[in-house]
Amino acid sequence: MNVALCILDGWGVRPQDSNLVSYKGDATVVAHYLHKLMAQNPSLLLNASGSSVGLPKGFIGNSEAGHSTIGLGRIIKQDLCLINEAIEDGSLEKSPVLQDLIKYLKKNKGFCHVAGLISDVGIHSHIDHQIKIVEYMAKEVPVFVHCILDWGEAHKGNALHFLDFFSKKIPQNAKIVSLCGRFYAMDRDLRWERTEAAHNLIANQDGYIATSQYKTFWETKFAETLNDEFTEPTIVGGYYETTRNDGFIFTNFRADRAQQLIQAICDPLFCYFKKKKFPRFAKAVSIMEYDEKFNSFCTPILKKKNFNNSLCEIISNNNMKQLRVAETEKQLHITHFLGEKKERFPGEDRIIFESPKVKTYEKAPEMRACEITDTVIDSMSNKKHNFIVFNYANADMLGHTGNIEAAQQSLSCVDVCLQKIVQCAEDNSYTLFIVADHGNAEQMLEENGDINTAHTANKVPFVVINSEKKLEVDGDFGLANVAATVLEALRISIPEEITERSLFKNEV
Repeated sequence: MNVALCILDGWGVRPQDSNLVSYKGDATVVAHYLHKLMAQNPSLLLNASGSSVGLPKGFIGNSEAGHSTIGLGRIIKQDLCLINEAIEDGSLEKSPVLQDLIKYLKKNKGFCHVAGLISDVGIHSHIDHQIKIVEYMAKEVPVFVHCILDWGEAHKGNALHFLDFFSKKIPQNAKIVSLCGRFYAMDRDLRWERTEAAHNLIANQDGYIATSQYKTFWETKFAETLNDEFTEPTIVGGYYETTRNDGFIFTNFRADRAQQLIQAICDPLFCYFKKKKFPRFAKAVSIMEYDEKFNSFCTPILKKKNFNNSLCEIISNNNMKQLRVAETEKQLHITHFLGEKKERFPGEDRIIFESPKVKTYEKAPEMRACEITDTVIDSMSNKKHNFIVFNYANADMLGHTGNIEAAQQSLSCVDVCLQKIVQCAEDNSYTLFIVADHGNAEQMLEENGDINTAHTANKVPFVVINSEKKLEVDGDFGLANVAATVLEALRISIPEEITERSLFKNEV
């Protein structure tokens, strides 16, 4: 039996006891076919947040944690926890990488520039990490802080709250010198004109010049719109300069939305847009390793651990062919985030569609769902691959827009696509698993009626199509149980590295 694994990115299940406002904010209510599948086929709700995916207790789920837990079949400590531990035990401050940077800056009378997303959500960064890095560096050298403002994973309009909190925590030898929305600084879909704007702000002091401190600027310019994410690159609090002897630290820990900016700022071979000078900074450091290929121009303080025997590696080692399908917004999710290096395994094919080039996906709500569907159906129909894993980005990316109508239009499209996928799986003897990595689009309104664009801690659906096996209903299961379930469906022995059991009932 061949297997397909469909990952509905950002598609949680709203609690049944939620109120009417929550119901109105649930974009997934239009997915009538998926609801029918859940009712008529073996299905469960899986944990996808907090400790079940290697995050601190109570933290909302995210794509990296969700996909890595699915792909590894075990619960690993996510970057957020690793950095927290390094702060607590003192190893972050004592890191040879930081100490080497401090030594260089003191000797050459350089400044330290610290950039990162100002947020407490813990998906791409955490404000506590940035505060600590600034404290460590400001003990020794002057620090300029470049604040990237959130929205997608935080609550709209929270930037001023975080800026106030941050400014009160950092020492006098550090000051906030620029603001920039994540729309510019954290693009991951090769929209280099956005990255260029963020780069020019940090490296060349090229941006809107505010004549006041950040708080006055924010209250006068953004009091009405409060679109934190789209804050144009802005210099605040007066002029600052960048010298050839300066250092740069990026405190975002997640790779996908850090890579473009770190390449633009640090890579001496960068060529995606014309730069005035490069490399601009003498030394560059990141709080986590983004890619081994980047280490020559950006030294990581902490490195990721490599894990053996991921789901896809095991499938490859059993001489089975596999296919990964996604669009560029989620390219890393079905490759690197599944717990693997970026290189392909033997027998692996990848098909990645370019995401629509629009400002926000409410302008193209279907995204590339139809193209992904056609590709999966072609592989199934011709039995090209033993295992197919594919990601629909719609629920996550439309959930972040805050536009419920557009999200519902998007998820209606996915629902139609699922109907085609299920029919093809049944016609061609594929077992199909449908799961999500975290919640989002099921809760687009707060209880008070305000728009919510953040992820949720809700459980996610798990549905089995075209299998005679029954699911284990007694127990509290999570995304880590998915890998063993897939391997059992493929009749592959489960190695000891896959620590979490299959969701299928044991046959006596």
